[in-house]
Amino acid sequence: MSEQQIIPVKKGRPTKYSKSIVKDILDKLSRGISIRDAVKECGITWQSWRNWILKDDKLKDAYVRSKELGIEYVIGDIDKRIENALDK
Repeated sequence: MSEQQIIPVKKGRPTKYSKSIVKDILDKLSRGISIRDAVKECGITWQSWRNWILKDDKLKDAYVRSKELGIEYVIGDIDKRIENALDK
C-alpha cells in the first residue's frame, strides 16, 4: 500500500499585500490620517493590516514611526491654529 501525500489547502482570499499599499498607508499615517481611514482609503481591512504588522517586525516598526510622525504633524497643526487664534 502506498502512502498518499496530503497537501494543505490554503483557505480564504489571497492577500492584497503590496509594497505600494504599505507605502501609501504609512504615508497617510505620517500625515496624521487615522489607521482606520488610511486602510479604508487603500482598499484593505484593519484586520488585514493587523495581520501584516504582526508577521513583519520591520513593518511594525515602520507603522509605529509613521504614527509618531502623524502625531507630531497633528500637534504642529494645532499649535498653528492656537497661535492664529491668539493673534486675533
